[in-house]
Amino acid sequence: MSTAQTLDDELSSLATFYELGSYICSELNLDEVLTRISWAVVNLMQTEASSIITVDEANNQLTFEAAYGVAASRLSKFTFPRNEKSVAGWVVMTGQPLIINNTHNSPHFSGNIDRDTHFVTRNILCVPMSVKGKIIGCIEVLNKKAGTISEVPADFNDLDMVRLSAMSSQAAVAIDNARQYQRVESAMSELNASYYQCLLFLSDTIDLRDSNTGGHCRRVVKYTRNLAEHLGISDPKELTDIEYGALLHDVGKLKIEDRILRKPGPLDEDEWKIMRMHPQYGSDGLSQIKFLWRALPIVLYHHEHWDGSGYPEGRVGEDIPIEARIFAVCDAFDAITSVRPYKEAMSYTEAREYFLRERGRIYDPKVVDAFLALGESHWVKLLAEVGHSPSLNELFPGGFPPNPNGTA
Repeated sequence: MSTAQTLDDELSSLATFYELGSYICSELNLDEVLTRISWAVVNLMQTEASSIITVDEANNQLTFEAAYGVAASRLSKFTFPRNEKSVAGWVVMTGQPLIINNTHNSPHFSGNIDRDTHFVTRNILCVPMSVKGKIIGCIEVLNKKAGTISEVPADFNDLDMVRLSAMSSQAAVAIDNARQYQRVESAMSELNASYYQCLLFLSDTIDLRDSNTGGHCRRVVKYTRNLAEHLGISDPKELTDIEYGALLHDVGKLKIEDRILRKPGPLDEDEWKIMRMHPQYGSDGLSQIKFLWRALPIVLYHHEHWDGSGYPEGRVGEDIPIEARIFAVCDAFDAITSVRPYKEAMSYTEAREYFLRERGRIYDPKVVDAFLALGESHWVKLLAEVGHSPSLNELFPGGFPPNPNGTA
């Protein structure tokens, strides 16, 4: 091969190496990082196969995290002891790279993995991966080829070791970054689950205190998210915010006295003025909690009407946030089809007639049409998925405890 051709190959490899480094150091998905590295080292080092092996400190083992080549699928998550009886084990234990150009004459190559995978290893280059002075694993490349096209075997050399060691340094940083991100994601997921359980408990408390029936909030959360998805809302964060808003839509009622909230008869005008403040009370309270800010539209605007006759601001049409318009239909559906102490439940047919009558006055026509287009069986199935929640009488057979902030 000419000197010019060699230089071209080196420059091409250097450019690819740079692009790979930029990519893997910015990628935070661990599986994607591992897959890309194992693919890249085969192409840059011109070998038949590669593998990324990590240290499992808890079990004192080594694990094949990723591999590329004909036997790659059989190596996935394959584990073996961390000791000097294997090439990877020796490299990890000593922290030194290792070239074996004739596996038949090496005391470090047992051939056990070849027997399990039916892959034939002629030669191997293995270098450690370390981050902040700690070895986290190693990278292996197997069966070097003589050139880009040629399948003729070739020996690994010191230049190969330098190249793979450089790639190993980048790979170690990328893997460490992805692992840290994965740990943060896991911690955030657990934290969010805890938040949700707390919000669920709070919503159930509001639910039981206000309506005398259990499960209203849980049902409307399910209904609202489902209808939002059918109307084209797909962003997971937006759907989570919709769930939070649906859960806490009546949180402002905690500030309403029991003599009003639980009054057995109709409210007078002064009492209605107080009752109509609950969306504002709820929004004011939740605005102090940063992660619930995007849930505020449902809390504040779920009693607005399409024609402007609602409260608290009298918003009209599309000035009402879409999530509040979706929720309003689901909230009303659950309320009118549920048994309450003061009324019987409507049938689905009666509810459908109600929505057609109020379409364009209270409710967004587009939302009503989408809701009704799904049909009775759809909403019955969702109801069954929510399951049974206890009623007030089941939880408090002696009567619901009075609101300590109000008048019983």
